[in-house]
Amino acid sequence: AVLNFEDLSQEMAQGSGEHLVALAELMGVPVALQPQLFTLMQDHFGRIVLQKATPVSMLNGLYETMAGDPVFAPVVRKT
Repeated sequence: AVLNFEDLSQEMAQGSGEHLVALAELMGVPVALQPQLFTLMQDHFGRIVLQKATPVSMLNGLYETMAGDPVFAPVVRKT
């Protein structure tokens, strides 16, 4: 996340991209759920990537957003 922070931030805003795919795979999100995760990221972009975001705050925001979603809460519990 540190090395790809800018790319991840841009792709979260867009709702797609190769960096998001790689992040989802690292997080253990099944391929079938990845499009739904990318939509969740895009819909909650402002919450996940704050104005003065850091890679750590971005990941924390993503985990919090996923934990609040019934589809992704089980994925977060595994990681």
